[in-house]
Amino acid sequence: MTLLRRVAALLAALAVLTLAQVVAAGPATAHAELVSTNPLNGAQLADAPGEVVLEFTESVALLDDGIRLLGAGGDAVPTPAPVTDGSTVRWAMPRDLPDGAYVVSWRVVSGDSHPVTGAFSFGVGEGVTVNPVEAEQGPAVDAPVQVVAARFVGYLGFVLVTGAVVFALCCWRPARRHPRTHVLLRTGLVLAATAAVLALLFQGPYVTARPLSDLFDRALLSETTHSSFGAWTQVRLFILLAMGAILWPRGALENKVNRWIAVTGVAGVAITFSGTAHAAASGAVTERAVDAAHVLAAGIWVGGLVALTAAASGRGEKPDTHAIRAFSRVALLSVLLLVATGTVNSLYRLDALDSLWRSDYGRLLAVKILVVGTAVAVAAVSRRRARQGADQVRGSVRVEVVTTVLVLALTAVLATVTPPATTDPAPAESTATGPVSVDMDLAAGASAQLEVDPATVAGSRLAVELVDSEGGPLDARQVRLTATLPEEGIGPLDITLGGAAPGHWHGAFTFPYAGEWRLTLTVEDRRQAAVVTSGTVDIR
Repeated sequence: MTLLRRVAALLAALAVLTLAQVVAAGPATAHAELVSTNPLNGAQLADAPGEVVLEFTESVALLDDGIRLLGAGGDAVPTPAPVTDGSTVRWAMPRDLPDGAYVVSWRVVSGDSHPVTGAFSFGVGEGVTVNPVEAEQGPAVDAPVQVVAARFVGYLGFVLVTGAVVFALCCWRPARRHPRTHVLLRTGLVLAATAAVLALLFQGPYVTARPLSDLFDRALLSETTHSSFGAWTQVRLFILLAMGAILWPRGALENKVNRWIAVTGVAGVAITFSGTAHAAASGAVTERAVDAAHVLAAGIWVGGLVALTAAASGRGEKPDTHAIRAFSRVALLSVLLLVATGTVNSLYRLDALDSLWRSDYGRLLAVKILVVGTAVAVAAVSRRRARQGADQVRGSVRVEVVTTVLVLALTAVLATVTPPATTDPAPAESTATGPVSVDMDLAAGASAQLEVDPATVAGSRLAVELVDSEGGPLDARQVRLTATLPEEGIGPLDITLGGAAPGHWHGAFTFPYAGEWRLTLTVEDRRQAAVVTSGTVDIR
C-alpha cells in the first residue's frame, strides 16, 4: 500500500470513528445550563415564596450581585445573599415580600470559567399579572479577543516548553545544551507565565461584563483569585515560575534531577489546563484526565516540531538522521494519543451529528478536525522522508509546524465558545399574548427592519426582514438577536429566531419590564462575515 493510500485510509477511519461515536453518543457536557426553577417561570403564587431555587446541570459559582430580584418598577429588592450547594442555588426571600410581579435576573459562572445568564419571573398575590420571560439561556457575553489571545499565548508557551524538554530528553541529547533549544525553553516559560497573569486579570471583567478599565480592581481580582479558575491558573503560574528558576541556566537539562523536574512540571501544567477548560464543567476526573492528555499530546507533537525545526536551522550542530527518526516515533505516538483523546472530547461536547454544522462550536470543531487531518498527512510524509535523511525532511516539517500552530489557534477559540445546549429550557407556566418597527443599517447598503408586535410586556412576536443593496431579500446564514434594558442592568437576553424564507426571520419574546430596550442584531452572511447593528424600542 502506498503512503498516500495509508494516509487516506487512516483519515477515513478517524472520520468514520468520530462520526459514529457522535451519532451514538449520550448526553454531552457543556457550560452550565438551567434545568428548573422554583417558582416556575411565570408562576402566580398566592403567598410569597420562602426561597427561590435554581437547578443547573452542574456546579456553578456565584458573582457579587450576580443574582438580583427586581420589582414591578425594575428596582432591585433587598434580599439575603444566595448560596450554592453543588448544582443548586438557594436564595432566601424576604419574609415581608409584598404582592406584585418579580423578575429574577441571574448571572453565574460555569465550572469551566465561562459566564452564563438568564432571567425568569413570578408573581405574588391574587390579581397580579405576570408573564414568563421567554429568553433562551446562553453565555452572558462572547469571550472577548483578549481572553482568546491570552489562551492562545498560554498554549503556545506550553508547547514550546514541552517541545524543548521532550526533544532534548527523548530525541537528541545535544539539544540539552543547544542554544536554540534553550531559547525555546526560556521563551516558552516567559510566554506561558505571562499568559497566566493576563488570564487572571482578564477573567474578572469577562465574567462580570465590566469594562476592561476595571482590570486592576482589587475586589474583582480577589473574586477571580478565589475562584476555581483562579486557583488552577495560580497553580500553573507557580509551576512555571519554579521551572523557570531551575531550568533557566543554559545546560540545566544536563542534570538528571532537573530533567525529572522538567518532566513533572510539564505534566503538572498540562493538568492545570483541564481545570480551566470545558472539562472543568462536569468535574469528572476521567474527563479532566482526557483533556490533560490531549493538551500534553499536542504539546509534544507541536512543540517537538518547533524544537526540531529550530535546531535544524542556522549554523552550528544540527540534528542527525537518528534524531529525526527518534522524533518521528515520538510524534507518531503523540498524534495517536491526540486523535484518541480528541475523539473522546468530541463525545463530551456533542450529542448529535447535526451539532457539527448547526452550532458555532461544532463548525469550529469540524474545521479543527480538517486541519489536524492535514497535519497528520504532512506528518506521514515527514516520517517517510526521515528514512531518507535529514535534508529530505526539513521542508515538510516546516509545513507541519504551520498547520499545527493553526490547530493551537483553533483550540484557543474553541475553549471560549459555548458547546451546543443539551437540555430543554426550564419549564414555564403558560399565559395568553400597534406593532413597532425599528430600521437598522447593515454594511454595503443593506438594511434590516425589525417589527415588534405588540410592543408590550404581554408577549410579542418579532419579525426581521433583511434587504440587500438592490432591494431584494438578503439570504443570511445566521441571525442572532439580543435584548438589553440598560437602565435596569438586565440582559443581554437571547431571542431565538428561525428562518422562515430568504431574508425573513421570526421569533417570540416576552419583555419582562416596560422601558426602552436595546435590540442588538448580528447578521452573518454565507461567507461567515458578521455585521452587528442595534436599535431601541419602547416597551409599554
